[in-house]
Amino acid sequence: MRILIDGQTFESPELHRGIGVYVKNVINAMIKQSYGHDWYIAVADDRYLSELDPWVRSRLHVLIAQEFLPSSNYICNEAYTNKTQEIINEYDIDAFWIPNALMVNVLFLNRSLTCSMFATVYDIIPYLFPIQEWPQSITNEYHRRLSFLKNESRMTLFMISQATMNDWRKNIGECNGRCYVTVLAADSRVFYKHKEQIQKKDPYILFTGGFDYRKNIDGALEGFKLAREKYIDDGAFQSYRLIIVGRYDEITKEKYLAKIKSKGLAQHVELAGEVPLSELAQLYQNADLFFFPSKYEGFGLPLLEAMLAGNYVICANNSSLPEVCGEYATYFDADDKNSMADALYQGFCRHRDETLEDIEARQKYAMSFNWGTTAVETLSIIDRTINSKSNNSYKPKLAIFTPWPMQKTGIANFEYKLVPYLTKYFNITVFTSSKEKTRKNMEDICIRDIECFNACRREYDYKLYQIGNNNVFHREIFDMFAKEGGIAEIHDFVLTPFFYWGYFKANQRKMFLKLLIDGYGEQGKLLYKEMLASGGCPDINKYPMVEAVVSIAEKTIFHNSWCSSNIAQKNKCVIPLPAFDFKIPQPSLMQQSRANIQRIINKQNETIIGCFGWINENKRPYIVIRAIKRLIEEGYAVKLAFWGENNLKELTEEIHFQQLEESVVVSGYLSEEDYYAAMEITDIVVNLRYPSMGEASGTLCETLKMGKPVIVSDLNQYSEFPDEVCWKLPINELEDTLLYEYIKILVSEPSIKHALGENGREYANTVLNPENIARLYYHYIVQ
Repeated sequence: MRILIDGQTFESPELHRGIGVYVKNVINAMIKQSYGHDWYIAVADDRYLSELDPWVRSRLHVLIAQEFLPSSNYICNEAYTNKTQEIINEYDIDAFWIPNALMVNVLFLNRSLTCSMFATVYDIIPYLFPIQEWPQSITNEYHRRLSFLKNESRMTLFMISQATMNDWRKNIGECNGRCYVTVLAADSRVFYKHKEQIQKKDPYILFTGGFDYRKNIDGALEGFKLAREKYIDDGAFQSYRLIIVGRYDEITKEKYLAKIKSKGLAQHVELAGEVPLSELAQLYQNADLFFFPSKYEGFGLPLLEAMLAGNYVICANNSSLPEVCGEYATYFDADDKNSMADALYQGFCRHRDETLEDIEARQKYAMSFNWGTTAVETLSIIDRTINSKSNNSYKPKLAIFTPWPMQKTGIANFEYKLVPYLTKYFNITVFTSSKEKTRKNMEDICIRDIECFNACRREYDYKLYQIGNNNVFHREIFDMFAKEGGIAEIHDFVLTPFFYWGYFKANQRKMFLKLLIDGYGEQGKLLYKEMLASGGCPDINKYPMVEAVVSIAEKTIFHNSWCSSNIAQKNKCVIPLPAFDFKIPQPSLMQQSRANIQRIINKQNETIIGCFGWINENKRPYIVIRAIKRLIEEGYAVKLAFWGENNLKELTEEIHFQQLEESVVVSGYLSEEDYYAAMEITDIVVNLRYPSMGEASGTLCETLKMGKPVIVSDLNQYSEFPDEVCWKLPINELEDTLLYEYIKILVSEPSIKHALGENGREYANTVLNPENIARLYYHYIVQ
């Protein structure tokens, strides 16, 4: 799916305010949560995109267009709309997201577009509290936008709180399109601080917001003054100052300094003005009480920021504020200074009686609002909306041509685990090798020999072929694909070795020539003549031969964006490998497997570094061995396990040469139970690749699912994982040194190791969830 973002917010004054916080964080989180989507953003100047996470920025297709320069000159709406439609046509955009629809300092559509449209609504404050300073042209434009969002059937709205949704329905009406609540969050990495004590030497109450009428700063000063007067006998309460944070000009500053002085509060109220984010976080973290007297908020993001820092919250009881704070606040009527004064003192008393456990519970509650959840919900709504046209009343019949257990190949195991999820959408028959007679059966799934397909070919709506690089397991499958056509699911970008050994060296040269011509035209003919003369294999980097498969396929499925981006064909998609739940074997079998693995590794108190799968040179085993040797020489208690079969004769010699027989083991092929036990006992997983065949790694997905910290090569498809999900090792002359440093940190810092593992687990449970991925298969295959 191709999603276009209106990037005007990045060049507006809102970038560092609430809307900008939302836009930056949701874009960061959505792109990290959407492995298979293509993301585009339209801006007039890309400099401000540096505000995004660098990894996210690298995944965006940035489109520079002056029509996306923010403006209040609404005559430009026409050019903006035309340019947006032009981009949609050129890049075949499926969804256009407008995160700034009611910001009157940016441009907005003046007619419907040909793709699905999405817009975020933060509040309808200018409707509820008309802004007298607005000229009539801005007021008219604002109301036009409300009408457009309400009446456009192709528009889906994201409301940032249930309160905003309720206000919209009450005042604007029901939408002709769809409307969903996707709540905001705050950044725990910035605002969270573990509290070790409650009372401070210099206690203060923090107020953040602004100086407009809605923020109610005048009411706040009245309420604070009255509270000091009513509870004058409580010396502890009297010691609290009020610090007000918010942007103001010099005129406003002088006005409020005069008000503060006139109320006798000059020694008790401080105007801090607008402060940098780091200073704001420090103010939150050093405060005990947070005061929020706003008359209306679409969400009230500062409340979460304050709770993350450990502050006790005293806030108004209107709009979305109770929805955000729940039971973790003392509430008051924003228009009643007596209510406000009493709440200030009650909140002070309740906080004074709090334990550190109470503060931790409030912080944990605040953490339950997170940008990852917001992103998942938002992206899920986009996906469901785009794909809602599919007809679910009929289950198409799908023929899947694939290796199948008991064949010893990762693709067989992958498909065996995926098929049960696909049965929700398809009636499936598995066609597998006619030569393999020992197979795993599956309930409700018919498993037949490939050679039987000719007799029943007309029964199937779709044909899906698993194309890999192993001549033994994929030859029959590809022969059927070449004959019948259908959808190709490509597991390796470089397929040259498969075709070379399976066809050229097997004297199927007519087919091999056809593949070269299909993939490379006249250049393929010249290459074939050179091969006849030399007998050698083509350069796999120059001629990966995947193009030949794509040229035959009706549609193509890749498992990573790097493979897809290297193919010009339009009819393709990226569907990541799922992270399947482990089916834990029977306790008796697992007990035996755990004993087997312990016997192999003989773990005492060492940290186990594990490499999983067939051991080839492209797994970089010698790099890993050198890093482990250095760690051992420096006294670190580590052991290295290669969990898989060894295809390198020199590996044993290298282990012996480095005198690491006691610290490095090679397990050989593992049964399913032994594999699971090996994953359990491993502490850190190293999953390196160079050179890469463009293959995705099922083992990597399983590792993330188990919550194991992972180090991968910073290469092609592995670079696509977010930086916080796995650590990436550059491929250069310092590779072994950097690997040593990475492992040393993880061994020495258990909290870092745990955090990296948990990040991976969360990614596996959301982005790589097999139920979601099965739905992607369905929508791509039947669209």
